[in-house]
Amino acid sequence: MRILITGGSGYIGTCLATELQDQHEVVIFDLVEAQPPFECVQGDLCVFDEVQRVCSGVDAIIHAGAIPYDSGEPRKIMEVNVMGTFNVLESAVEHDIQKVVFISSMCATGIGPFSREAVVPDHFPVNEQQPCQPEDTYGLSKLLGEELCASYTRKHGLHTICLRLGMVSDSKRPDAVNRLERIMENPDYGSLYHWGCVDVRDMAQAFTLALEDGAAAHGAYHICGPEVAAKEPSLELIKRYFPRVPVVGEHSFVENPYRGLIDISKASREMGYKPRYPVRRSFRSHSD
Repeated sequence: MRILITGGSGYIGTCLATELQDQHEVVIFDLVEAQPPFECVQGDLCVFDEVQRVCSGVDAIIHAGAIPYDSGEPRKIMEVNVMGTFNVLESAVEHDIQKVVFISSMCATGIGPFSREAVVPDHFPVNEQQPCQPEDTYGLSKLLGEELCASYTRKHGLHTICLRLGMVSDSKRPDAVNRLERIMENPDYGSLYHWGCVDVRDMAQAFTLALEDGAAAHGAYHICGPEVAAKEPSLELIKRYFPRVPVVGEHSFVENPYRGLIDISKASREMGYKPRYPVRRSFRSHSD
């Protein structure tokens, strides 16, 4: 397949391009020129004509282009993240592209570092039925992107897969290592994430599966690791930080006391997602 990766010069886009290049023809669309060996078209997500042109001859799109944090510029975030997504979806329909994989975030639910307080869920583990309640502009932009995807599936039959990433852990990136260290060493801070992180290799697996999946017309999926990014067992964390929140399937924590509190069973069931790299263990190995 010829796969377009918007925002492909960024960290996640580059990781995915590297992962996919052996099996697919990859083209990157970004304001910043990509490093060789990738084909790159420079352009602006907010300019529809530029997005429309780069989609010609493309079989599938991974839409990674976005301002990836709460930058304090709400208008710019909305313009790039929401209108950019609109432009990608419109271009996909115009060129009869069958699939768009949208990089969403757990921040779309309100879970993440930009909330003032940790979101109190209806139950643990937190599944995709949990009401979304983002406080920040970035999380809201991702939720609106998911809604745009669902709308284009309903109206045009476009297959749209939205992957809600937890904090991405990568032992090769000092900033990611520092962030994981903060989550592991400070469970108060980790509670904002519900201790949900994903190894970059497992993240890449999820995108490969999303591209290959032929059944789902639309879906939002939690993509995290199989265990909490914490030194304490999961039920102890719940008891300390969320004492009134019920636990579904408490017996499942007997086999693995560190079972993740972000439910990834939907991605496992519908996409075949099976994370293999618990960040808690990789942190322990890195620290030893």
